[in-house]
Amino acid sequence: MAITELTTLELIPPHTFQSMELCNIIAGLCARQCAFSAYPVALYADMSSSTTFYLLSGWRNIAAMSLWRGQNSTLETLASLQSFMRMPQTVLVDMNFDTIPRGKPNVLCLVRHWVQEDDVGYGEEIGTTWRLDPDDEEEDAVPIRVEWTGGGHGVRDDEARIFHRFIMYDEKTSEVAIRRAIRLRNVIAMKRVSIPRPPAPSYQ
Repeated sequence: MAITELTTLELIPPHTFQSMELCNIIAGLCARQCAFSAYPVALYADMSSSTTFYLLSGWRNIAAMSLWRGQNSTLETLASLQSFMRMPQTVLVDMNFDTIPRGKPNVLCLVRHWVQEDDVGYGEEIGTTWRLDPDDEEEDAVPIRVEWTGGGHGVRDDEARIFHRFIMYDEKTSEVAIRRAIRLRNVIAMKRVSIPRPPAPSYQ
C-alpha cells in the first residue's frame, strides 16, 4: 500500500536554515531519501510559525520506509539533526503521494477528521472553532479556489479513526483566507518552499 508521510520539523533557536551545516544535512537527507524511495521530498513552511517546517514525501509501502529508517546512514543523519531541530510528529496516511499535483508552488492545508464506525464521509472535524478578528473580516474577501484535495486514514493503529484531508490552494492564498474558509483553529496551513542548499563558497 502506497503511503504519504508528513514529518514536522521544529527549529531550535537560534538555528535557522541559513546555517551551512544544517543546509548540508537537510539537502543530503532529502536527496538520499528521494533516490531510495523514488518519490520526491517537498519542504513546506508553516504559515503561522517561522520555526516550524514540514517534510512531505511518499513511500511504496511501510516496509520500504522502515528499511530506509533502519539504515546506519539514516540513523546517523537524524542523530546529527538533534542539535538543530526537533521532530515531534510524523503522520503516515494511506494516500498515494503521486496523487498530489507537482510542478508549481502551492499552499497546502491539513484538516483532521475523527471518523466513527457508522460515520459516512469525512466524519467530525477535529479542533475548536477559529474566529476572525474584526479587522480581518474584509481581508481576502474574494472566495479562494481549491486546486486539489485528497486524503486518507492514518496508517498507525492509534490513528486509524483519523481521516487526514489535504487541501491545496494557489501559492498566493493567505492564512486568513484559509482559516475563514475552514473555520477551524487546529488546521495546519503551510507554504511550499525550496529545500535549502548550502551557500556557495566565496573566493577572495
